[in-house]
Amino acid sequence: MKTVTKKEDFTYIVYDEELKRKCDIVLSLHTILWVLIPVYILLFRVNDKIYNYLWIIFYVFFIISYRLEPYLSKIKIILYGDRIEIKRGRKKKLYLYSEIKKIEYIEKDRGREGTIYFVKIMKNDGSICKQIKGELKSDIIEIFTTIKISYEEWRIKNDESYNK
Repeated sequence: MKTVTKKEDFTYIVYDEELKRKCDIVLSLHTILWVLIPVYILLFRVNDKIYNYLWIIFYVFFIISYRLEPYLSKIKIILYGDRIEIKRGRKKKLYLYSEIKKIEYIEKDRGREGTIYFVKIMKNDGSICKQIKGELKSDIIEIFTTIKISYEEWRIKNDESYNK
């Protein structure tokens, strides 16, 4: 899910895959349960205390990963007139448009897992500033076009002021 808020002096984009990732966590839990239940039934007769503790630990890890997903899956992008600010969790990076060489959109096939989509921001020295990645193509393309349009507007405005 993506939310775009435009103000006079900045554009605020929030990209959140929380629901998709929570669905993936629940599906993986069910798959693991289908594998572990027959093993649990076969080994239950030997020593039930150990396996009860293992189930408790398994569910605690599931709950922790399920609860942390909103915090881990949210990316905030703020486009100002001359810079980009990208926040993921507690990490906050600020990039000036003058440092950026190019912004590109990339698709990468991961085989059975599906395709992952990237917005890659590269600096003038060739290093990669930040990769914004996600599994929803339409959202990533819209984020890419918004960032690219903002960058092109800055570049045109900068060229006009430089020519004067």
